[in-house]
Amino acid sequence: MQLLKKNTVWISIVGAVLLLAAMLFVQFQTSLAGYIRADQPAAQDRFARYEFFASSTPNATPTLFSTTTTSTSTNITSWTDGNGRVDNGYMVVAGAKAVTLWFSRAVTTDNTVGSTTFRIEVSRDGTNWNRYYKLISNATNSNSQTLTRVETVMIALATSTTVATMDNDAFYAIRCIAVEATTGEHSCTGTAQF
Repeated sequence: MQLLKKNTVWISIVGAVLLLAAMLFVQFQTSLAGYIRADQPAAQDRFARYEFFASSTPNATPTLFSTTTTSTSTNITSWTDGNGRVDNGYMVVAGAKAVTLWFSRAVTTDNTVGSTTFRIEVSRDGTNWNRYYKLISNATNSNSQTLTRVETVMIALATSTTVATMDNDAFYAIRCIAVEATTGEHSCTGTAQF
């Protein structure tokens, strides 16, 4: 009788182990088949800020600078900050409800003339880029007018900052292009509300 009880206990233990192994196998196969996704939604009400022309210094807080030549923000050397975030020179805006951009030009001490023209390019994957033609200008208008959409924002003859927003489009990432007509310092900052 005791032998039968021992065998029943062992059979129950072996059965439980086999059932657990079968469940793990099914779970593994399901994830390989693509039924389980690892997509992480953006946290609601999260605010992000990004400096497009950051240095490639891997510090917790990067040294930021303005470019003094015609530049594309993705031309930086990719680097990882102290929090483990990789900076490739573009801002990830996937899932953002609103995106706003600040374009700035500073006149150098030896030159008070010239201009900087800024534009934004968008990407579906962080590799392939297309020009964005729907920046909403911060131009003054009346209630009867529609929003002014532009491809470029130009700042001329002065130290100034101009604000523009993006339409409610869905992109993975954006990058900034600064085209200099005469010497100056140019910077571009983006903010996004998720």
